[in-house]
Amino acid sequence: MKVASRQGALVVTGASRGIGAAVARMAGKEGYRVGVLYREKLEEAQQVVSDIVAAGSEAQAVRCDVGNEADIVQAFDTLSRRFDGICGLVNNAGITGGISRVADLTAAKLEEVCRINI
Repeated sequence: MKVASRQGALVVTGASRGIGAAVARMAGKEGYRVGVLYREKLEEAQQVVSDIVAAGSEAQAVRCDVGNEADIVQAFDTLSRRFDGICGLVNNAGITGGISRVADLTAAKLEEVCRINI
């Protein structure tokens, strides 16, 4: 399928590695323009973008902490301008907060897990 047949970008959160990177790469192969959202791993996100471009589509990496509303707004604005809209979202980003008993979780860690995952 040609990229021109897809309007807007498919945004994938947590797309610099693991499942998110695999989804982003597959979407690129299927002709989607892809917004590759990452929080910390710029080099890995850039590799995903390179792989999508090599497959014949378009992509852009954007740093975004999905637990921060301002980051989300900025990322969607950036991608919407670049790709003339957003056509979908794969909300893949998430954290576990580490392995522990609930009684051992700090309020700050629990808040972070909820902010990012929800």
